[in-house]
Amino acid sequence: MDLSRDNDPVAALAKRLDRIEKLLKPGGQKRIDPAVLDKGKLSKLVSSFETDTESIGRGVVTGTNMAADAMPWLIQVLPQHPDYAENVGPWVPNYGAAGEAFGGNGSSAGAQFNRVAWDLLFSAGTYSLSLVYKKLANGGIMTFQLDDETLSTTVDTYLAVTLPNQFVTIPGVQVPVNGKKRFRIRMDSKNAASGGYFGIINSFQFWRTA
Repeated sequence: MDLSRDNDPVAALAKRLDRIEKLLKPGGQKRIDPAVLDKGKLSKLVSSFETDTESIGRGVVTGTNMAADAMPWLIQVLPQHPDYAENVGPWVPNYGAAGEAFGGNGSSAGAQFNRVAWDLLFSAGTYSLSLVYKKLANGGIMTFQLDDETLSTTVDTYLAVTLPNQFVTIPGVQVPVNGKKRFRIRMDSKNAASGGYFGIINSFQFWRTA
């Protein structure tokens, strides 16, 4: 039964629970009376209850849609804690970075092909990736990878003058199935004018748009 037709899905579920309780306690009794218990009705109500509880989280989600829609639609990461087993080159946490968003950042070691990774839980859908990062004279070009798929958009972090708290959004990131995916940031290339391959980020997030 689809609770989206009820104005208050929680109240609707409460009514079904009340009906189950009345079947279990006919006439206000405190125990089940086998003589008056309609097991067929009880079975249908319990089945309805199990389906309806799936709908409570969003008020409109039922059946097979529940598994995906109950998973995160927003994944927010402060980058000080990556998966160190995946890293190439040290990843240096910088807590309390003055004047920077979220009070700190994470920095690559500055060498070409350094990379850092996080394991994230996704529901299937379309996402936008947003990133808060720092531009600097020895900044590299960030390449983003989700499992084995490399995103088409890169971010050049080079600027002659250091400039923190830069923001970029990359739309249209496709996640075909629910589950854990490994998100990587790689420093494979750089602007010709840059003095290095550093990558410094303060935060990133994926949010589901469809």
